Amino acid sequence: MQLNHLMLAALLVAAPAVAQDPAPVPTSEQAMDLQNAGDYAGAEAAWAARRAVDPTDAEATFNLAYSLHMAGKLKEAHDMHLEATAFAEYTARANYNHARVHSLWNELDPAFEALDVAVERGFRDSALLTGDSDLANLRQDARWKALVERVARNDVPQ
Repeated sequence: MQLNHLMLAALLVAAPAVAQDPAPVPTSEQAMDLQNAGDYAGAEAAWAARRAVDPTDAEATFNLAYSLHMAGKLKEAHDMHLEATAFAEYTARANYNHARVHSLWNELDPAFEALDVAVERGFRDSALLTGDSDLANLRQDARWKALVERVARNDVPQ
């Protein structure tokens, strides 16, 4: 018997769907390896897969935000940095990264506000602060010197 396209279509519709195993969720180590290698698209996918399984995964949330940021997806990164501020172990660095986005958007007041919160919550890495190219436009602002001095008083590289 010869199948025409209508008969084939009917068979395909009637055939049960073949269950496919879901893709395995990358480990934190695999996701971090992608991130450290500069594969931010791969890292984004890996961290997003981990968050899909557990939206309360602090490490995945923080690093998804970072990967988005480094990939230039600043709106998505901004929102994810804010989510990451809710996790105590990442709150200082997440606020710091949130400030970086505002600086890149040339929104100086929100950038300084986020940096103030980062310092209040434990950010103490003056080398990172002063060397970060994302914050370059803040350096001419009168608030910059006081911020750097405040961080330097309690400097602990992170």
